[in-house]
Formats: sequence, structure tokens, C-alpha cells
Amino acid sequence: MERWWPLIVWTLGVVVATSIPNPHLPGMVDHMDKVAHFLMYAGIGFFGGRGLGPRARGATLVMAMIGLAAFAGLDEWHQQFIPGRASSAGDWLADVSGGTFGFLLSSAALRRRESLES
Repeated sequence: MERWWPLIVWTLGVVVATSIPNPHLPGMVDHMDKVAHFLMYAGIGFFGGRGLGPRARGATLVMAMIGLAAFAGLDEWHQQFIPGRASSAGDWLADVSGGTFGFLLSSAALRRRESLES
């Protein structure tokens, strides 16, 4: 269970961050929100991959990615009810892309670590 705590804490942080009304900051560069979405979900993917471990393959990874995409969709859906926020397919795509990148990064790091230990 201890390997799942980083994922739980990070995901709760994402939910809190995406529940803050009107996040528009003065001087924010256009489309910088897509970078924020990508990075937040890269963290979810990374910690999710870490929780699954280096031996996770095939159907397990596919199910994890489907779960991440569904969570991102729910997150985007819930944002339409937060003042100053909107639901966006582009944000969802940035979420899923970031999550995929995070999964791949953690998988590569875990496999490298495993090969160094053996």
C-alpha cells in the first residue's frame, strides 16, 4: 500500500487545484494551461506507473490508461461547475498525453533501476 500513497496525494492535489474558481492569472501566456494540465497528469501517470511496478505489462497498463483517461474526463466534466472554469477537449487531451508520458517515464525508470540491481 505504501507505494500508492504518492499517487493518492498527487491526485488529491490535482482535484483541489482543478476545483479552485477562476484560476486565470494576469500575464499568463496563451495555452500555458495545457502545459499545466500535461504536467499535473504526468505526475498521476508517473506515480501510477510506480505503484504498478516494473513488471506491469499489457492489459494492466491498458486498464491503467483507460482509468486515467476516465478520471481526466470526470475532472474536465466537474470543472464546468466551477466558477471561471470550463470543460475542454483540449485540456482532456493534454491530461491524457501527460498521463501517458508519466507512465512511460516511470516504466523506463523502474526498468533501468531493476537492470542496475541485477
